[in-house]
Amino acid sequence: MCWCSKLANLIEPKLRLQYQSVVLLELMANIFKTYPGALTGADAVLRPAFDELVRVSLVTKQDGGEDYSVTDLGREVVLRFLERQEDARMSFSVYSSIDLKTGEFFWGAPKTADDHPQDPRWTDLRLTVAEFKGMNLRECAFLFSCAECPIFPELDRGWQDDLMTGPIVESWSQQGPSVKYLNFKDDKGTVPGAEVIELITSTGARLNKARYQPDDVGGAAWQKQFGVIAALRVSGKTVRNYLKPSYVAPCWRQDILTGKRVRKAPEYYWK
Repeated sequence: MCWCSKLANLIEPKLRLQYQSVVLLELMANIFKTYPGALTGADAVLRPAFDELVRVSLVTKQDGGEDYSVTDLGREVVLRFLERQEDARMSFSVYSSIDLKTGEFFWGAPKTADDHPQDPRWTDLRLTVAEFKGMNLRECAFLFSCAECPIFPELDRGWQDDLMTGPIVESWSQQGPSVKYLNFKDDKGTVPGAEVIELITSTGARLNKARYQPDDVGGAAWQKQFGVIAALRVSGKTVRNYLKPSYVAPCWRQDILTGKRVRKAPEYYWK
């Protein structure tokens, strides 16, 4: 059973707007710096997101001006958001293409010219792994989508509509099965889905480790592969932690608005 209908029904308008708003905030912080407050023409569709960002003090109109600018709190939120986004890419991409019949990983298997991760034999188990780790599935699906379908305002004239009226999470039908649907029978009996996904998660963690070595963590090659923000926050101990199947990076245990550590990240970014 895929996550398609289950997760799509859970992205209600309030959460959808928060996801859209945080993407706009990241674009503001890293590309636009300021944004014209008139919001006319193609920009008109952005008004709900800007209103939401102003409401929670992430952007403001300073000194009586008309342009929006990012607040200090907004910049902190962007850093926390990007840290999660980088960890989603760094830790979970290896689980995006797995052959459930053989247990083979696309990213760990020898390649031929005909191999492609979109081949039907490969199943995306990123959300399944996130479920096993006890993570927020809606946010994970959103961040996986951000990695796959980034917005480039400088290249796309219609980026405003893409952000505000397009699907907030792409490729629902490609999301993998729930853990309980990974049960299978062998000559010794039924193997629970939890055991299957634990083995898959452990294997993926070892493949991730093979992509970089502890003594290179934070180095130039590591930064090129995984991003500067992640490089600034890891150590050899962190690499060893990632080998534990249940490990969840600390960035997922933060309140994205306040930065405070929480036992479980809230369902919403803010109230």
